[in-house]
Amino acid sequence: MFKALSLTDSGIKAARCHEAIAGKKVMARGAFSAVFDNGSTVHKLTLDKYAYMLGTDQVIGCSSRHFTQVLHNYGDVGEVDGEPVYLFECEKLEKLPKAGPLRALARRVCRQATTHASNHIRFHRQHEGLALAIQELSMDESLPETLQEGFADLHKFASNVEEGWGLDLHTANLMVRPSDSTLVISDPLADVKTRDALMIQRYKRNLH
Repeated sequence: MFKALSLTDSGIKAARCHEAIAGKKVMARGAFSAVFDNGSTVHKLTLDKYAYMLGTDQVIGCSSRHFTQVLHNYGDVGEVDGEPVYLFECEKLEKLPKAGPLRALARRVCRQATTHASNHIRFHRQHEGLALAIQELSMDESLPETLQEGFADLHKFASNVEEGWGLDLHTANLMVRPSDSTLVISDPLADVKTRDALMIQRYKRNLH
């Protein structure tokens, strides 16, 4: 999988000098992000503006308990090929258990998301189809009511940000809040516009 955030990029190396994460080891990696251990919390360095806005935007961000809770927003701390790098501190979550009710619920969410997305993008522009897929999840009575409300929040968010995102609901992005065993949706949207721009820039550099 293409890693939009490369730890060897000079812009990321510069961002890692920020006082909040300087000298700290990376505990987890994603296509767009690096996560640094901070004891009872974590710091997240990301190129994904949708993941950043979801947790930090005071107007359209998602406050549902089914999304990662941001504790401190450091904002824009650098750039990579003209794309901003964001840093924030958030709660520390745990991976899904390998079996049990939470794993089953997560798999059902992912399966339903894939089905709804496939159905809607056949008849709508991709952005509209994916937004409709999220809306379907918000009305899915087989899901817990609070989770439906969470997807309603996500649909509102997705409908109010510019195009350039993709739906990224898979079990690796569903986690657990250890304090109360709540299913938490981490990075449900992916910044495909930034990913594609960085992919082109790296391809061009490799030609020389």
